Amino acid sequence: MGVNVIDECIAFVQIERFSSFQRLVRVTAYVLRFVKLLKRKTSVNSKFLSIVEIEEAEQYLLKIAQEESFPEELRVLNEGKKLEKKSRLYQLEPYVCSKGIMRIKGKLDRLNGQEDFKHPICAQRTT
Repeated sequence: MGVNVIDECIAFVQIERFSSFQRLVRVTAYVLRFVKLLKRKTSVNSKFLSIVEIEEAEQYLLKIAQEESFPEELRVLNEGKKLEKKSRLYQLEPYVCSKGIMRIKGKLDRLNGQEDFKHPICAQRTT
């Protein structure tokens, strides 16, 4: 799915107007579904959102937030380079996972378990 088309569709969604993250995720999932339907890459079997569609919307929103908060760090990591010591994320040892989301390495590497638990998603602190 072309990022430009999705970005243009999501631009119509005014993030600041949503009172809850859950509602924002659901609207984003419907927009992403609509884009896929326009591209004829899928068909709708139900009027309800699937778990996969909701997860894709969450991941998409996380990527947008990270691109706005950490543009330079993401650029460097996506080029396969290491962050400079002056980066505010340097000590956290961030990396970009297979889903394109920046995560943090840590002491839990050797544990068995899900990536979400072992390597938390890197997000900007809100004030």
